[in-house]
Amino acid sequence: MDPARSRSFVRSCRCSDRAATNNHPKTRESLSTFPELSDVEMLAFDEAGQPRLGVSVKSKAQGEALIAHLRPSMKDDLLRLVCYAPVKPRKIAVKAAKKK
Repeated sequence: MDPARSRSFVRSCRCSDRAATNNHPKTRESLSTFPELSDVEMLAFDEAGQPRLGVSVKSKAQGEALIAHLRPSMKDDLLRLVCYAPVKPRKIAVKAAKKK
């Protein structure tokens, strides 16, 4: 990754219209337990007319940790760490899960 080109970004696969309409509840639930939640942003955006979802992270290490955290609950998604800055993203609020 070339951090000078854009920011680190964990990109998910194309989203269903239903998930996009409901603000991606399963992804928000999985992300809510990420220890570094306050340092990341969940973003929805369009790419080539398709709804997409991703998470802006601060570093390659944080992105790799996020992928490892999300992978068990998002087995069907292709999670990739890329240098990317989506155009006109919509931030999706994620509240931290309550600790048990």
